[in-house]
Amino acid sequence: MADITVKVLEPAESYDLATLNELKVMLGIDPANTTDDAMLQLWISQYSDCLREGAGNLAR
Repeated sequence: MADITVKVLEPAESYDLATLNELKVMLGIDPANTTDDAMLQLWISQYSDCLREGAGNLAR
C-alpha cells in the first residue's frame, strides 16, 4: 500500500463540521433570528469534537 503525504498550506480557521447558518437552515430557523446563536454555536463545536474523537481524529 502506498504512503500518502499531505502538506497543509494554511490551517483551517475552524474544525466545526457545519457553520451556524448551515445549521439554522437544516433546523428551519430564520437566519435573522439570533436568539439562540450562542447555544447553537456551542452545540456545533461540541458535536464536531465528539465526531472527530470518535473517528480517531481523522479529520485533522
